[in-house]
Amino acid sequence: MPIKWSAVKVSEAMDEVEQQVLLADQFIAEARTKAQAAKRIPNLPQYMEHRINSLISQIERIDKIK
Repeated sequence: MPIKWSAVKVSEAMDEVEQQVLLADQFIAEARTKAQAAKRIPNLPQYMEHRINSLISQIERIDKIK
């Protein structure tokens, strides 16, 4: 049975995806840094710390795309 998809097109598409991820990398790192700084705000209510921790966790999951 012949192959009906193009490995070259898939490779090219994934190269484009990789380039987009590389462009986003700096912004993702900056978002993580700013969220971590927000956690250090004095007298931060626990419910806000929990939400910021959740945000940091989500950012780290996004960062694993690399």
